Amino acid sequence: MQGCGNTFMKHLLFIFNFIIWIFGGAILGLAIWLRVDGNSLGVLVDESWYVASYIMMGIGGFIFLLSFLGCFGALRESPCLLGTYFACLLVVFISEIAGAIYAGVNRERIEAEVKTRLTIDINEKYNEKGFNAITQAVDYIQTNFKCCGVTSPDNWKDSKFAASVTAVTIYGPPVPDSCCVTPSRDCGIKTRATEQQYNATIYQQGCYPRMEQAIDQSLTIAIIILSTIAVLQVIGMTLAMALIVAIRRGNTV
Repeated sequence: MQGCGNTFMKHLLFIFNFIIWIFGGAILGLAIWLRVDGNSLGVLVDESWYVASYIMMGIGGFIFLLSFLGCFGALRESPCLLGTYFACLLVVFISEIAGAIYAGVNRERIEAEVKTRLTIDINEKYNEKGFNAITQAVDYIQTNFKCCGVTSPDNWKDSKFAASVTAVTIYGPPVPDSCCVTPSRDCGIKTRATEQQYNATIYQQGCYPRMEQAIDQSLTIAIIILSTIAVLQVIGMTLAMALIVAIRRGNTV
């Protein structure tokens, strides 16, 4: 191929694939972060949280590898490699659209599930025998999100945990140590004589609003990345098809 236009198109396709490679790595990294960092959150929701992260891992990893095929096919000017690249990119593009729709449709359901499960876990399962994973997950969330209860610390008032604590003179309900602004052993059930002391020593913000915000941020980032890379893929598919046509016409650089 000797046409300046075709040479430019070949190098442009290479550049676009390099950009797609970077975004593929970003999707893979975000999916791994959601799966690992969101592990405690996953205990409190159904399998949707894990399904979404695994889908993103698969798409990100496939894009990461597929970009190499596009670069190699462009440099070798191989219609076969470019055709395979185009077909695979089309499949990934459709999968990304499906993934974005899945995340958008399930956003509210996941958030509602978080609130329901967190309420049940706090009232009935926290610190109970056989529910160590849930106890650790609740503690992790309260500590890292700097929150207490579902919507406020008062949510602990009717819990089995509160009922199991030896009665003490405190303002507000007994709460786990993970609710304390400055955690220490039994800090959640120590004497608190006044409302001012209660507000100063126990997190007053509920966990559900914080978790809702975290889920929204994670899904929004994922959708933005998927949408951006989808646009790049459309351009990449267009360039790949144009390059295939040029090669088959017998043009030479």
